Amino acid sequence: RTWRGELIHITSSGVVVRLLDNGIQGFVDTRHRGEKFSFDAVYMRLSSPQRTFQLEQQVEVKVAAIDMKKHTISFQFAAGANETANSVEQAAAPL
Repeated sequence: RTWRGELIHITSSGVVVRLLDNGIQGFVDTRHRGEKFSFDAVYMRLSSPQRTFQLEQQVEVKVAAIDMKKHTISFQFAAGANETANSVEQAAAPL
């Protein structure tokens, strides 16, 4: 199942996605991607030559894993669904 989410926080290492249906949050780690991202703290933007992420941008994700010990959830962006929304892959953040 895929879930629609919104980017609510952006850092130099990735983005936090909050699911619109239930408010669950996960961190999308862009450091493990094949592309180089630049962080713009003024405009709260994370960009590569291929894609840009900004606050309030909507994306679709799938749950990849849940770590009960760390209380984190990992997301994976839905294949193809986010190409027009400039997406990344892999996520994990505290619940």
